[in-house]
Amino acid sequence: MGLTSLKTDILAKQNPVLCPAPFSSISVRMDDRLASDKVDSVYSCCCNLKPQSSHHDLNTLKQNIINGVKSDACERCYTHEKNSGYSERMRLLGALDPDNFEQFTNTYTVNHKEVYIKLSNRCPLACRSCQESDSSTFAKITNKQHLIPLAVSTDITEQDEYQNIKQLLEQVYHEAEYPVVHLTGGEVLVHNGAVEILKWLSDQGLSNKFTVRFTTALSVPVPRRLVDTFKWFRHIHFNISIDSVGTNYQYVRWPAKFSKIENNLEQLEQVKTLCNGFSSSIVPVWTINNIMYLEEFLDYFEHTESWIAPIQVIWPEYLTPEILPQPYRMQVQQKVEQCLPHKIFNDAKHTIFLDFLTTLNEKLCSQQGQNSELFERYLKHSAEYDSKTNLHMSEYNSSFYNILVEEDKNTLAKHYESLVC
Repeated sequence: MGLTSLKTDILAKQNPVLCPAPFSSISVRMDDRLASDKVDSVYSCCCNLKPQSSHHDLNTLKQNIINGVKSDACERCYTHEKNSGYSERMRLLGALDPDNFEQFTNTYTVNHKEVYIKLSNRCPLACRSCQESDSSTFAKITNKQHLIPLAVSTDITEQDEYQNIKQLLEQVYHEAEYPVVHLTGGEVLVHNGAVEILKWLSDQGLSNKFTVRFTTALSVPVPRRLVDTFKWFRHIHFNISIDSVGTNYQYVRWPAKFSKIENNLEQLEQVKTLCNGFSSSIVPVWTINNIMYLEEFLDYFEHTESWIAPIQVIWPEYLTPEILPQPYRMQVQQKVEQCLPHKIFNDAKHTIFLDFLTTLNEKLCSQQGQNSELFERYLKHSAEYDSKTNLHMSEYNSSFYNILVEEDKNTLAKHYESLVC
């Protein structure tokens, strides 16, 4: 068992540079540039090292951590934590039990190793805060197929690189006491490659030590072929991206309907009874598009067994609540503040979530970050996406739309009309 949410939060703050990633994680992913039909797989730690980074870069990163020096490659995690969001660094620290944490701080070695595999960008959703390299549907509706030659890129298990992945997984099995394979997409549940990798691990007699992590929007039910593999593994963890509830969910994660997500959550309750060990976390991304539905989200998940690890959207910046000008800033701040005493936070596993909202509330109380120009871009972006999805802010993000002044409602309408005419 790893550290609790509260202990992870405390240790991350006490050790602002310490991170197991360069010492324990290997990432096999698409080159986000996707410059050719063949998806390039790259090997590095899970940090934001560039695909062309060398072992020298990785060793420099490790040495910086040992010396307590911040690195540019870690900026994404630093930004999430600055906003009291949940970062990859915090997740990896939280995976360490107290003895492992002490071992890592003394020797910079860990007894687990994680292989992070991005199968492809194939995904049935086009979330408003996504990007083309992470969703084939987003690439299609935003007319950015030229950045992804195959719009739906080839599953990594169908490429020559897959043989190297097999060798890597076998190596990690023998080197680590607790090996982890972390599968993601796109939407990992629509990839045959997920079943292919797990079946291969079992066929080779390697599955008994492995923990399997899935990062998923749970946009489809967990396929039976995939469920049938779970009994072979030590532990199964689902990292579930759910940002809202009700009709607002569809606005944020078009074209999925929340009723289907509810059905898939119910199926997951049955799936966990078939696993040797099971856990889950819910990872909402908070933007202007869903922040006014925060209370409904908290009410819905008040009794969840999953712990909630919020993420602060970094890009595009015009989606972040912090850019809001007055009078909207004050009204969103009041909504956040009203939610701070919610009963869900009586459960200590949601401490990180409470910290996130407390920090967001403080930022909204200040004038720092508000930007009328970025808010204008938000209105334009919303009109563009509304026209492509035929979902209108006035209906699907009505709690925010209803606080807009007439001038901004008219601006939104003009942007929309210019696109559909």
